[in-house]
Amino acid sequence: MRYRPGGKVRRRKRKMIRPLTRLDDPLWPTLVALYEASFDRDSREPLERLESEVEGSYRLPFQFLVDEQDGKLRGFARWCDLGYAAFLLHLATDPECRGEGIGATLVNAILAKSERMILEADDEDERLMRFYGRFGGRILTPTYTQLSLHEDTEPVPYALLGIGDFPDPQTTVESFYRDVWELPPDDPYVRKAVGGIL
Repeated sequence: MRYRPGGKVRRRKRKMIRPLTRLDDPLWPTLVALYEASFDRDSREPLERLESEVEGSYRLPFQFLVDEQDGKLRGFARWCDLGYAAFLLHLATDPECRGEGIGATLVNAILAKSERMILEADDEDERLMRFYGRFGGRILTPTYTQLSLHEDTEPVPYALLGIGDFPDPQTTVESFYRDVWELPPDDPYVRKAVGGIL
């Protein structure tokens, strides 16, 4: 709290960007609810997968970065350091907090750890493309395909975006498919994505 002479006592809002690293974190249930409300099922992993990422038992080192104010979740980023770039898989903001720069704050926090970022995006979503364009985001390949995440869903066509300098986009795309999807360079999905490199 802060007292201003002649004024009212004001309570300072405590804001922080921090990693969420435990399933017993008080923000975890709210994060899961925001995740499920923000993304279609065909682009959401099962809850068990997310839990394994938080526990550190998944094969890739995914992390959850949260924007918290006074104990309330305002937004989160789900990302992974691939070594050659950060892979931003999900970014979501509480609808009540939209327009407050939370998404930009989370992206900048990740870019402070990695000078390059890769993400999947619907390149027909103009709002999304403008948002990532503010960070220098550009399409690496418009013919990227996110593989099916559930037995009863289909693969999803997206663009693969890059933020930062990617001097060899073909190697980047092939490495990304290898690391994230465990696909070799001669896989049809990889060849299709490489064939669309701009």
